[in-house]
Amino acid sequence: MRYYPCNELNLNEIKEKLSIMQFKEKTEQWLFTLRGIYKYYKDDLIIFKFNFNEKDEILRNYIRGSDFFVSPNTWKKIEVRHQLPFIHQKMLVKSYIFSPSLKSKLHFIVEYYDSGKVDYYFTSPEESTNKSLQEDIGSFLLALT
Repeated sequence: MRYYPCNELNLNEIKEKLSIMQFKEKTEQWLFTLRGIYKYYKDDLIIFKFNFNEKDEILRNYIRGSDFFVSPNTWKKIEVRHQLPFIHQKMLVKSYIFSPSLKSKLHFIVEYYDSGKVDYYFTSPEESTNKSLQEDIGSFLLALT
C-alpha cells in the first residue's frame, strides 16, 4: 500500500533530517507510452500498466492529526518486452528511499522527476490499523517538521 500524507512536507535538507534512517538512492529512466510505462529491471525491459481495480481511501486524522490518502500499488508488472514503441516520452527519475531499519517493511520514498516535479509517499504491506506502522510513519513526520 502507498500512504500519501495530505499535508505538504518540508523536504529541504531531507538527507540530513533523516540521517538516522537507512538510505538508498537510485536513478531510473522511465519511458511513458500509450500502452503503459516501460522500465529496465536488471537487463529486462518491463512494461507496467495502471491498475484501476482496487479502491483508494482517505484516513482522517490518521497520524499526528494529519490526513492520509491510501492507495494500493497502482502500477502492475505485465511482461518483458524486447522493443520500445515508436511513440514514447523519456523521463529520468531519482528516488531517495528511507527506512527505519534494514529489515523494516516501511519505506519513505521521495521521487524527483527531471521535469522538476516531486512526489513522496510511504509504502508498506501492513494494514493501516497496524500500530507499529503508525508509530514509524509518525517518526518520519516528526523528523521532517
